[in-house]
Amino acid sequence: MDPYRHLLDMFCGDISLSQFLVTVLTAPCFNDHPTVAELISHNDDIIRTFSRHVKSRTALLEWARTTVNMDCAREVRKLAKIDNGWQFDALHAKAEQIECFRIEEMAMEIEAEAPVLWGLLDAVLSAGRARTTTSAEKENMST
Repeated sequence: MDPYRHLLDMFCGDISLSQFLVTVLTAPCFNDHPTVAELISHNDDIIRTFSRHVKSRTALLEWARTTVNMDCAREVRKLAKIDNGWQFDALHAKAEQIECFRIEEMAMEIEAEAPVLWGLLDAVLSAGRARTTTSAEKENMST
């Protein structure tokens, strides 16, 4: 563990480890640096580690909730726009409109237009059962 301690000690001066990471991950001049690419390639492991750390778990979960809430709200606003064609007036519906309605097509369009919301609805409706496979996952399995 001595090499790690030596590296950590390097960040006790003018630049903290968090400042270093924020800078290398946000400054465009480091986008193609091999170390940044390696760091990003392990983001799942890093996020999982933060989620298991007793001092960062609560903050990470709050960040995830806030992010999902904002994404779902944005997707709902997108689906609710009139130019999306999702509005339906049952009082003035024509028989042809009802006959042409295809729930499967609507589901595929919602999944494509609002993947975060779709995933959340799937998780909520599938609670206690195995999660369903999305059409994108099915497509990836067949290729």
